[in-house]
Amino acid sequence: MKRALFSIIVVATFVLSAAWSHAALIVDQENSQGGGGLNIAVFSPMGQSFIPSQSNLAAIAYLGGSSTYLNIREDTITGNILYTTDYETPGLDGYTFFDIDPDLWLAVGETYVFEIVGTGMITRDPYLGDPYPNGGLYYQGGFYAGDDAVFRTYYDDAATSSVPVPAAVWLLGSSLLGLMGVKRKERS
Repeated sequence: MKRALFSIIVVATFVLSAAWSHAALIVDQENSQGGGGLNIAVFSPMGQSFIPSQSNLAAIAYLGGSSTYLNIREDTITGNILYTTDYETPGLDGYTFFDIDPDLWLAVGETYVFEIVGTGMITRDPYLGDPYPNGGLYYQGGFYAGDDAVFRTYYDDAATSSVPVPAAVWLLGSSLLGLMGVKRKERS
């Protein structure tokens, strides 16, 4: 009976600790300044280049209307397609939100482009002095380094963080001590 109770407590501890560690989307790259708009269908192909500082891309949001789907490309608007998603949801404050599931693992410091395909509008900043210096906007076959979409890229906090070593050592040590105590009690 005591052994079964001890096993239930150990299993419950592991289950609860796993449940408490949940994912949180954190903004990685962002341009929040905008003043004009472009029609996605008229100015296609359209995309924004960015350089991630985290390796796991979990979502992209841009300020503007609807679209059909989003491609993540290597290097330029004509680069290899790494990921395509049509899963969009209305975000907060007028942003169109694309969930990337599972996370797309990118090389930190390399250039990538999210290409928006479809209809609707995208907000940009043609006159604000390049507020996002790590990229530029692609449209109508050109690249405009001083012109950026209003966008956010997100990474998944749970995918990059791990259990801290002191907590893991404490958990393992207490489990081993508990098992030794149960074994010692069985012998006596």
